[in-house]
Amino acid sequence: MRPTRYSPVSPSRIYKFAELLLTLEPLWVMPALAFAFIGLLWGVDYAWVGLVVVSASFLLRRCLQGYFSLSTPFDVPIALFLVAAVIGVLVSPSWEISLGAFQSFLACVLLYYTLVNISRPSFIKWGFALAGLGVAAAFLLGFKDGVLVPPLVASLGDWVHKLTQHFPQVPQPSEVVNPVLDNAYGIAMAVEVTLIPLIGIILFALKALNKVAAILLSGLLLTILLLIGSQGAWLAVGVAVLFLLFCWSRWSLLPTSAALAVGYWGFRHRWFDPHTFLFFHPDGSLTGRVPLWREAIGIIQQHPITGCGLGCLSQYSSDYTNPHNAYLQLYSDMGIVGAIAFVYALVVLFKMGLKMLSSSRVHLWYGFAVGILAAILAISIHAIFETSPVGILAEGAGTYYYIASPIFWVLAGLLVRSKRVLEIDS
Repeated sequence: MRPTRYSPVSPSRIYKFAELLLTLEPLWVMPALAFAFIGLLWGVDYAWVGLVVVSASFLLRRCLQGYFSLSTPFDVPIALFLVAAVIGVLVSPSWEISLGAFQSFLACVLLYYTLVNISRPSFIKWGFALAGLGVAAAFLLGFKDGVLVPPLVASLGDWVHKLTQHFPQVPQPSEVVNPVLDNAYGIAMAVEVTLIPLIGIILFALKALNKVAAILLSGLLLTILLLIGSQGAWLAVGVAVLFLLFCWSRWSLLPTSAALAVGYWGFRHRWFDPHTFLFFHPDGSLTGRVPLWREAIGIIQQHPITGCGLGCLSQYSSDYTNPHNAYLQLYSDMGIVGAIAFVYALVVLFKMGLKMLSSSRVHLWYGFAVGILAAILAISIHAIFETSPVGILAEGAGTYYYIASPIFWVLAGLLVRSKRVLEIDS
């Protein structure tokens, strides 16, 4: 009997398989990134495995296409942010916190470049829709378990709560710390990021099917925003919608301004009371946050150059964990180098925004691109009142967790990707 001969796999087959992996990059890279973020927040020891898997896509691209990543307008600010993050680790009073935060920062950078290098725009379209549904599911599951208790009218809240009781029970991966669902603010940010580009699609999309799909998903997200009752979220979304209306038609601001004036006049003359259907007390929110801002500034003033260490602002106070301001958190994490990187990124963003707004309004991606700009504006406003756009803080069982937030990195990656599509088809 003749022995079986095993022929080696031909290089062409290996090459085709590698090309297929790179084409389907989002389908295996995004789960790996999600594993890394969730693992870091829950204190899983093998979160770094997700980063290794994601890095493999860049090595594949280098082998097949000759480069690790396409160049982007934000490359220089990102390099500065990396330098600032390394400094934040070196000066950290707690390497355990800062090294975990640094891993999450690397995950954010890899997430940005993954979005930039996605080969097919359809992946972004469907991924964005699935992300919106995922945000809705995360909120409803948290609402079902009683984690989120919105300060809203009882009738709507009771109806949604009864509806969620029919959902399956999801086991908690860890009882050590409850991550983003510990409060509604992280969910509110995610709702903003998905809702505002959808409004841009509603205003500018040429295909009726796209408008209908955007309207349906927007209705679901608006309901969630009502249930959350975040005043900062409503302020941010309101400003973003005004920006989108201005881009859509400058004349639209006239009836909008008139409606706002009538609403304010009615509120002042007690024609209606917003407290009857929505928690509305901005003075109370500011009163609670101003002392936190002052304490954060006082701590930062003791470390004006290097910052307090990546994720370690809370380590300089026995009863202080959250400044409720993303810009103060950013400076405390990365010091003056991070501040320079942030200003540089703002300049790049402004130049990109001007070019994108002057693009063809009949382009299929125009509404989505302008919506991303509006979402960045909204999150920038919300960042004045919350830390979530820069860092996610969680505490439980005597343990403090801090990871870098991916919100701005997602928006920046989608913005660069949208700009490239607009330029290619112009």
